[in-house]
Amino acid sequence: MARKEPVVDRRGLPKEKLPDGATGVAGRVNPEAIVPRTKTPAEKHNRHGNVMTSTGPYRPGGIASIPPGTGQATWHLTAGPLSCLPEPVPEVNKKGVPNYVDPNMILDASTMIVTEKGNIQEDCNLAQGTNRGRDGLAQILMKTDFAAVVGRQGVNIITSPDPRNSLGPDAGVQDICLIAGNDDTRLQPVVLGDDLQIFLNNKLVPLVNVLLSQVNVLVSENVQINSVLSSHTHPIPSMTTNIPIAEVSTTTITPGAGPGRGFGTTTPQVVKSDSGFFTGTSAALQAMAKKSSMELQPTKTNVLMSTNSLTMASYNHLKLNNTPGYLFSRNVKAT
Repeated sequence: MARKEPVVDRRGLPKEKLPDGATGVAGRVNPEAIVPRTKTPAEKHNRHGNVMTSTGPYRPGGIASIPPGTGQATWHLTAGPLSCLPEPVPEVNKKGVPNYVDPNMILDASTMIVTEKGNIQEDCNLAQGTNRGRDGLAQILMKTDFAAVVGRQGVNIITSPDPRNSLGPDAGVQDICLIAGNDDTRLQPVVLGDDLQIFLNNKLVPLVNVLLSQVNVLVSENVQINSVLSSHTHPIPSMTTNIPIAEVSTTTITPGAGPGRGFGTTTPQVVKSDSGFFTGTSAALQAMAKKSSMELQPTKTNVLMSTNSLTMASYNHLKLNNTPGYLFSRNVKAT
């Protein structure tokens, strides 16, 4: 009877003959340490190299981490146990005793857990975001150095599709939290793109355009105001001004040569010794009175324009502050 050998697919393998001692090439066995794992009577292990699956109760770590009670059926896959340590763990210690290890969600290279009842967020030291209080629920964990979720026709992340969970009625629609750096201290609602575009195009942009037009009008009006104010003087009607003097004396003062210089007088002024007061008139100031009506009119127009603009700006500010809540997702939050 002919000897039967298992069929080996040699497509893609090197054509040259490999030495007998070659390891890890073309499916040959690698001489890496295979660290044994502790096992309880309630567990069943299936191991090939450094890939192991176990079935039994929920066990995030050592034997003592198994919670009491029933309803905790768990399937646990580990690839590369304790590979995150700086040095590989030998199969036996210096005394020749096997180095039994436990599952470690922090140090194992890749872990996948499917459990009927667990506490993955706490056992993996994960930020919980708004999804708190999930202890004891049916859970799935996938943890590795890099993960890719690929859907040729799409990927959907859905929460709360059913009215009940594994323990009974579920309360409401739960959140989807996208947490970067395992830090949920700055978790915020995610903006809905379509609603944001509608808000920007239909509300914010028109209001900004109105404000810009109002600013342009104010700038133009202020130019006119500044032009008027730059040549503005206060008109004073014809009058007699009496100013007390420190010493009583009789002095004749000519225009531009004494105390009357700052008043723009056109006639000599006399300091009377008998009354002790300076007396004079200002003809130049009287001429400015004719401009008062022309100066007041643009000022009133600008005041009215400014008042209307401020009213409109206050209205727009109030309208922008009342931003509708439909811009933000109620159930998707991210950091």
